[in-house]
Amino acid sequence: NMKMKFGGSLGKYVHVALGGSAIGAFVIDFEAAGAVMGYGSLAIGTEEQFLNIAYGRGSSSTSDRGSTGLSLSGAFRVGRSFRIYGEYMNFEDSFGDNLPFVLAGASWFNRNHIVDFGFGLVPIQIDFDQRSSVPFPFISYGYRF
Repeated sequence: NMKMKFGGSLGKYVHVALGGSAIGAFVIDFEAAGAVMGYGSLAIGTEEQFLNIAYGRGSSSTSDRGSTGLSLSGAFRVGRSFRIYGEYMNFEDSFGDNLPFVLAGASWFNRNHIVDFGFGLVPIQIDFDQRSSVPFPFISYGYRF
């Protein structure tokens, strides 16, 4: 996952941003998949602890139409350059179904760089009317301007 985000502060505790993300993945049978997404976000809090809500639109290599997504996340600083966080995302797939994703992890960061890592649960289609969730490791890098 690579992401870029540009933002500013509306006050001491309110921050807004516009961003984009490009995601690549290898699935169990080693086929590659990818997605791109643009989003807007609103963060409430400080660098030490915050809640963030984001809404965006994107497309993937596995679908012939775009999808929308909503994300709610939060983080808590546990050291000078480390924090723990969680995120819940809900995307609409090409059939109009909602796909919830859950991430839990940690971040190393400094003024311009951030590396997120941890585990998540992703929904998969078992057959036409049955879904399950599969755990997966993740790592992402972000550059802050």
